[in-house]
Amino acid sequence: MRPDLLLCVNLLIAALTAHADDPPKHQPGAATHAFIDRPADELQWQHGMSFFGDFKYPAGFTHFDYVNPDAPKGGKLVRGYTVSWNSFTPHIIKGLSAPVNILGEMSLYDSLMWQSGDEVGVYYGNLAESIAISDDSTEVRIRLRPEARWHDGVPVTGRDIKFSFEHLKANGGAGVRAAFHVLEAVIILGEREILVRFRHPVNLNSMATLLGKPAMLPEHYWRERDITETTLEPPLGSGPYRIRDFKAGKYVELVRVPDYWGQDLGIHRGRHNLDVLRFETYRDDTVQREALKKGLLDIFTESNTAQWVSGYDQDKIERGVLRQYKQHWLQYVGAIRALGFNQEKERFTDVRVREALTLAFDLKWMNDVLFYGVYEMPESYFHGTYLAAAGLPSAAEIALLEPYRQQLPERVFTTTPFAASNHAALKGRDALIEARRLLVRSGWNISDGALRNAAGAPFKVKFLVSDAEAQAMLLPYQKRLRRLGISSEIRLLGSSSIYQPVTQG
Repeated sequence: MRPDLLLCVNLLIAALTAHADDPPKHQPGAATHAFIDRPADELQWQHGMSFFGDFKYPAGFTHFDYVNPDAPKGGKLVRGYTVSWNSFTPHIIKGLSAPVNILGEMSLYDSLMWQSGDEVGVYYGNLAESIAISDDSTEVRIRLRPEARWHDGVPVTGRDIKFSFEHLKANGGAGVRAAFHVLEAVIILGEREILVRFRHPVNLNSMATLLGKPAMLPEHYWRERDITETTLEPPLGSGPYRIRDFKAGKYVELVRVPDYWGQDLGIHRGRHNLDVLRFETYRDDTVQREALKKGLLDIFTESNTAQWVSGYDQDKIERGVLRQYKQHWLQYVGAIRALGFNQEKERFTDVRVREALTLAFDLKWMNDVLFYGVYEMPESYFHGTYLAAAGLPSAAEIALLEPYRQQLPERVFTTTPFAASNHAALKGRDALIEARRLLVRSGWNISDGALRNAAGAPFKVKFLVSDAEAQAMLLPYQKRLRRLGISSEIRLLGSSSIYQPVTQG
């Protein structure tokens, strides 16, 4: 049986798997072939990808506004790592990967694009010098930078890009393979130009994530090695750091590449300033936290709200010995944790049922009691950015919605969404009363102590979660669901184990 609700804790994976269900295969037509055959000077080339079409930084910009382009070089940073790693092979499911950042935060490798930290949904070319997208969003042509080099001096070419994507598609983890299933072909058009073809139109969000984030790998290096197997041979990269020293499962030390090919690009200038990055393996966060307090680590990302609020010496913080701060990246917006309904289950297809379950989730109590008020209730899918909707639809928005009025709930036009709505203002018992009313209206009533539909089938929910904190968040929710007559169970699984029941039933 497939799970009913997933607690999503990794928005990157959620974005990558957005197209796991494969629509009918796209059949390239005359327009598609015209795109691959069109002269380069007839295409609309851009220096990156933007979800909303705008770029804060122009082509050839010198540096991001949030960095110091003249920052001094030097020093060493020691970070913790909680995986007893045993392999340097990138993008495979065998073994435990070393902390050499193959997705998102590049060190040993380069990606085709880099996401800016002060914009929403904007990627700038890294290995990619320029990008052109077909009108039907099924093909992308990418030109590579002529100066891009691997650490052995060999130029980065289209063969490397084709090899990397084919490796991801064939050998990556289950979620990665599902995401890259939408990729139909990578065609080499020249030493420095490729065409990526998708099975069906892909939105810019998924397109930029799929093409822009993964580390690109050297085909000429792996040609003589088995990339499907684990290895402790330090691999060849192209990024701002290379591996200098390591002991499997204990530590890995990376040293800055002084002649890094991309150091003068606007996306890199003022960054990669530390001479040495060292990752040391610790059993868990508790041990890492104590190592930080003793000065054995330089930085630690705190995920436990109780520790964040009361676990650190305030005297050291006030004296500046220990600095505690929150990071705010615009590139990551919206919900950090969310419940996702499996709408293949018939009981979740009714919006009133989903709304009732949402009302039963008392976030304010949970945040105040369990998480010291650290979290915020998102007021939009783009919470905290200029893209967040506020109030009722504007005249311009109503003009866009009007043709679909008969298909939309009336409250789209009359009720403020998210936290400012009347439903969101309900708390405690009042929220459960409203949830019960919605469930009754959707055909669910209490019978023999359980919530049942007209056929007498009980309402049951199965939660799949991937970490203990998510499990703790759901325990009080279970109690509130029982008050509505809903029985539930929580299963704590690893990420790969979560994916299997979703796809295989």
